[in-house]
Amino acid sequence: MSSNRKLSGGRGINTDLEDPFQQSGRIGSEKIVQNGLRFGLSFEEYSKFPGLNQTSLKQYLHHQDRSSSFKINQRALIRGNAGHCLILETDRFHQTYVPAPQGLRFRGDLGKKRWKAFEDQHPGKTVLPRNLWDQLMTSERVIAVHPKVSSWMEEGYGEASVFWQDPDFQLSCKARLDWYNPSRNVVLDFKFSNNSNESYCRKQMKQNHYDLQGAWYCRGIAQVQGSFPDYVLIFVESVKPHRIQDFFFSGEEIMDGESKIQKALKIMNKKNNAED
Repeated sequence: MSSNRKLSGGRGINTDLEDPFQQSGRIGSEKIVQNGLRFGLSFEEYSKFPGLNQTSLKQYLHHQDRSSSFKINQRALIRGNAGHCLILETDRFHQTYVPAPQGLRFRGDLGKKRWKAFEDQHPGKTVLPRNLWDQLMTSERVIAVHPKVSSWMEEGYGEASVFWQDPDFQLSCKARLDWYNPSRNVVLDFKFSNNSNESYCRKQMKQNHYDLQGAWYCRGIAQVQGSFPDYVLIFVESVKPHRIQDFFFSGEEIMDGESKIQKALKIMNKKNNAED
């Protein structure tokens, strides 16, 4: 038995899949997760599985590079989280977020008081500024009609979880993919931004070690699928003119990411040995 959930633009996702980890225990068990892909796993459930991930590796690199500013932009974080949820988990988006009424802003004592009153009317939901809500809705429509992106998303699964025992590192590892298309063996990684100019995007790719991220995702899929996938980084402008810039990573770029993985692991091991 299977069911299809439709996203905007007619993309279908089969979410009624057999649990590949039935033989290794459910969430919360002490059994080690076997190599494999898992679809339909919430982020909270994914987080309960042990394993090294790319976020931890990037943090080791940022901490070593004192000149690197690893600061969290809260507005960008909210925009990115909401954008990912809208594109990849449309049903959950409308259960999680609500738009602020037109004209309501979190400014001044009166504005903040009215904002708080509106939040109280929608318990359990995150209120998004109206302009951000409208921007995201437009971004969703643009993605749905973009020739390459919509083609890659004709098949596949959003928020795919990957778990593997890495033979090179002798570690339990995991990854959370924005979108994975098994039939074309391609991983899509979405980044929401106010700017999709190539020079800006490449600066972001360098500063945020997206080559490491891509290499990590490719390593995980290669372990469970037997072949390296293509990795595509997609920058989506959340403001007009809502352009989309896609970067199809070359083998050389993935190898650069692999080198960063090795570097981060050395830093991690050195830190762990110092603490012993």
